[in-house]
Amino acid sequence: MIIKILLTLAFCFTCLFAYAGTVTYYFDAYDAAGEEWQQNPANMSDGSIETHAYTQLDEDINLLDSNTCDGTNLGTISKVELRIYGYTSEAVGTILLRPIFSGGDGSNHDVGIINVAWSSYIDITSDTNAPATWSWTNIQNLDCDVESDSAGTVYVEANKVEIKVTYVDSTRRIIMVQ
Repeated sequence: MIIKILLTLAFCFTCLFAYAGTVTYYFDAYDAAGEEWQQNPANMSDGSIETHAYTQLDEDINLLDSNTCDGTNLGTISKVELRIYGYTSEAVGTILLRPIFSGGDGSNHDVGIINVAWSSYIDITSDTNAPATWSWTNIQNLDCDVESDSAGTVYVEANKVEIKVTYVDSTRRIIMVQ
């Protein structure tokens, strides 16, 4: 019996893996009576993709100044991304996302053409003025300018802006034994 157990153990292996995960937050407040879009600016931060803010003004800015991250430490942050749900086109114009860090404004990121859909994710991990090492407080304090870039004759729409955080939780381990 002991030989059988030893042989079984000889053929067993154990692998430890750190748990990698993602979590998504959204911006839930804006700079009311400050930097806000021309029409229904609150709709950009109400958490719904069914309602939208819109503007016909070129270089109109809606400052999103709060998000749903409560600062809970989920692990080591390896990537931070933004995306937007809205409407743009070549004929209409586009939308720029500009993250705002405690160290200053980040770069302008053109979301491209989106037709009542999500844009692609934009990696802001190493953006201009981004933290060298990200913390959950940095995520909690992240703001974002949403700027219209249009001819001013037609409008662009923005419904919701999300933050996706990729992290590694070294406290959770997956143990596999064969």
